[in-house]
Amino acid sequence: MATKITGTNTAAAPGVTGDDADTGLFYGTNEIGFSTGGTSRATVDSSGNLNIPNDSGKIRLGTGNDLEIYHDGTDSYIKNNAGALILRDDVIKLKAFSTTDTYLEATNGGGVSLRWDNSTKFETTSAGCTLTGALTLTGGLGMAASKYIHGTSGIDFYGDSGDAGSKLVTLVDGGFKIKDNNKINFGTGDDLQIHHSGTHSYITNTTGSLLIDGATNGSIYLRPDNGQSGIDLIQEGAVNIYHDNVKKFETYASGTLTTGNLKNTGSVYVGNQVDGDDGNSTGQLFFGAGNDLKIYHDGSHSYIKETGTGRLKIQADNIEISHSGDGQHWLYGWENGATALYYDNSKKLETTSSGTKVTGQQLIYQGASGGTANSGAGLTLEDNNSHYLQFLSPNNKEVGILFGDDADNDVGYITYSHTNNNLNFGTAAAERLRIDSSGKVGIGTTSPASYYANNLVVKAAANEGGITIVADATTHNNYIMFADGTSGLDRYRGLIGYQHTTNILELGADGSSVGNFKVKGDGNCEISNGDLIFAAGHGISFVNAADTASGETVSSSVLDEYEEGTWTPVLAGTTNHTLFNVSGYGTYTRVGRHVHCQVAVHNVDLNDSAGGQVMIKGLPFTEYKLSGAIRCLSCNFMTNNVGLPHSGDMNRYSWYINDSNYLVGNRSDDASGWVAWNVSNFISSSVYLDITFSYIVAS
Repeated sequence: MATKITGTNTAAAPGVTGDDADTGLFYGTNEIGFSTGGTSRATVDSSGNLNIPNDSGKIRLGTGNDLEIYHDGTDSYIKNNAGALILRDDVIKLKAFSTTDTYLEATNGGGVSLRWDNSTKFETTSAGCTLTGALTLTGGLGMAASKYIHGTSGIDFYGDSGDAGSKLVTLVDGGFKIKDNNKINFGTGDDLQIHHSGTHSYITNTTGSLLIDGATNGSIYLRPDNGQSGIDLIQEGAVNIYHDNVKKFETYASGTLTTGNLKNTGSVYVGNQVDGDDGNSTGQLFFGAGNDLKIYHDGSHSYIKETGTGRLKIQADNIEISHSGDGQHWLYGWENGATALYYDNSKKLETTSSGTKVTGQQLIYQGASGGTANSGAGLTLEDNNSHYLQFLSPNNKEVGILFGDDADNDVGYITYSHTNNNLNFGTAAAERLRIDSSGKVGIGTTSPASYYANNLVVKAAANEGGITIVADATTHNNYIMFADGTSGLDRYRGLIGYQHTTNILELGADGSSVGNFKVKGDGNCEISNGDLIFAAGHGISFVNAADTASGETVSSSVLDEYEEGTWTPVLAGTTNHTLFNVSGYGTYTRVGRHVHCQVAVHNVDLNDSAGGQVMIKGLPFTEYKLSGAIRCLSCNFMTNNVGLPHSGDMNRYSWYINDSNYLVGNRSDDASGWVAWNVSNFISSSVYLDITFSYIVAS
């Protein structure tokens, strides 16, 4: 199925558009195009040509528009601004547009040629390159004055002017021709120069050494005159030095040979020296410009002395230093092997492929300590000052001391891990103690910092594990002290102690040198100073195995409260007690949930307007009620100047605690039940009332 677009269809009004009516796809006869802003930007014609009909449009390729092809109205461009512009073909030619002339031609596996008016002037070959015609340089060939090259019978290098007078060098079949005082320079800084001054010839080196190398199978000869010998350097042979064509000095396989006299500006001092610098009559061999190496005998001893710069090197496949008489060994050195040192012809130190081996005791000495090393010590460090045994390693490695036997080479160890800065101690191939990076000590655990009180953590690995403090006599005491200072009571602000004489375990606090709480050998506990205080809801349990067997629980047998105190009883009537009341004095004793109270209201005058049932409010604790009001467990009272209404001799009086936690009075006689005891009986000018009562508290 085909889609056909009809109607207006131009660059200004394309047939296929989006929201922008003048931007889209248009077509014409054998042509299709794209427009933006009503202007044709690109078309494809019937020949397959892609046309950009303006001088500002470009073909852009690459994420960053790195390759551009365009015409600016005057010239055409192919521009690349990232990486290289690569043209690939087996044959590449740059040719003229209006003629068939070729500018450049490059052939795969062949050469590259440059042409002038279609005539080759420069081309590369398998052997190098070929230049046809003259080469004119505007920048020289590495020589500042060289500007032109021209050749008739050879190649001439001229100066800036290019005239005959400025000719510098001519290359001919026979070599170079260079004018006097003109130099051939080698090196970045013209370090090697060759020239003729018009009188003499020079080879001048200004940096490093001047090396003259001969051919592999050849020799080097320096001749002062044609046919006259000076110095011969014979390949794999002698060095000969001549005087007036007569050999005077030569080397050979076993040394040197001098013909004639040997004269020196310095001295070779062997035997009786004539002009030595030591002021003695012994002969010396001197080596070096500053007599750095000396070999001599001073009449008593022989010396090989290096006194200047550098080192004294003794080189051989194997080296032995031994006694000249009995052959006792002092030092041996073997090629690709050990070096050994001896004492009294007995080997004491030798190198191995993995380090060194010491036979006998080893002493690292930096000064006399005044002490004597143990005869069993394999390694002793001695100094007359502070000194240390140090291990150095990268900060992510471990160092330590290993203790081994014939079954295990590290059955015991002391190691330090630089990764986490732990110091570890191990026995029987297992870690036993660790000091971590913050100084926390763990015995039996590798993570002491995981615990709350973690300066010293001991983890018992088995039943009955722990810490033991052993007294060296049964008359001594042992302590665990808690200090916050270094003097006086601060040294033992808290303590746990054991008196071995009396078998008493004691606890002390706040600097007491004697424990305030003691557990005696007979099982009794004693508090010598202070009280036994329980948190709310806790106390002393009297339950035992027999009690639990009968169903009694620990919670039901706990004595969890004891308290003594005072309270203020307030005498009033229930009707208007907030307006009219008088206060007395009260005490209480609480044991568990049982409270015993005493009330004393003495010589008071309650206002005559007080009304309702007599009451005493201000009880120290809230009573426990099963339902409604609960009468006191017991109650006794005494009164003075209190009216006691009665009918006959059988009047009774009682007190109980009502729902409002007030102590209220009741009375009863033979003729009726209990009724309220009215407060009007307590309004005399001088009332005395004493009451003792007990009740159960809610909690």
